[in-house]
Amino acid sequence: MSGTPLAAGGMDALIMERAARKAAERARVKAQAAAKEANERAELWELRCKDTGRSLKWFKAEYRRYKELHEQAQINNNIYAD
Repeated sequence: MSGTPLAAGGMDALIMERAARKAAERARVKAQAAAKEANERAELWELRCKDTGRSLKWFKAEYRRYKELHEQAQINNNIYAD
């Protein structure tokens, strides 16, 4: 019996090994894309802050206020819909 995967575990072992390698490659590519997108998003926020003269903290607070108002409007709409 030789030491090759085909002789040791048959064709299933080769298929599983190949699937594992493909999954690892997909995960690596996905992680790289996520990191690239995060960098681009950070650059856009930095430019937006420079253009408007506002801080990132201000934008986050503004978004929180918007989200709270939106949630309150949904609650009110649900109350009146009944």
